[in-house]
Amino acid sequence: MGGVIALGLLAGGCYAHKPSGEHSVSGTIETDEVRVAPRYGGRVEKILVAEGDALKGGQVIAELDAAELRARRDQAAAQLAELEAGPRKEEIEAAKHDWEALAAELDQAQADAKRAEELFSQKTISQTEREQAVTRSRALQKMRPPPGAATTSSWPARAPNASPRPARSLPKLTPNCAR
Repeated sequence: MGGVIALGLLAGGCYAHKPSGEHSVSGTIETDEVRVAPRYGGRVEKILVAEGDALKGGQVIAELDAAELRARRDQAAAQLAELEAGPRKEEIEAAKHDWEALAAELDQAQADAKRAEELFSQKTISQTEREQAVTRSRALQKMRPPPGAATTSSWPARAPNASPRPARSLPKLTPNCAR
């Protein structure tokens, strides 16, 4: 009820005309409630302002205990350290074994294609069987590095998708969540 009376007095003061046609009112506006929402959830750890303090846009008014953000930051830092360290000896060895298996598969496919050509010329197998053997050999051959490429003692020199770890998108680390 007191708010209605104050509003009536405020509106009545606006009717006092000035010769220039401008209106002015003096007074204080009070609010009981302001909604504030953080970007991330968490338990309020520290309140940095007191009731009645003047605030500026962007001013920090409370600190949150954001354990989940710290855990995500720590996880991202661990992933970054792992990626910076490079592949482990076991991962390199596993990639080498995969490549050796692929090289053996290529040798077998080339031998099968040669045999299929001979059998086809003797009309022992169908054209479809011959084409399957030749196509498989050609597909594996395309995985071989080009002539003149740097290789070690045996082909292949590098595994497809050479990094044994999948590429990850790391969150941006900011000082706001650092503790």
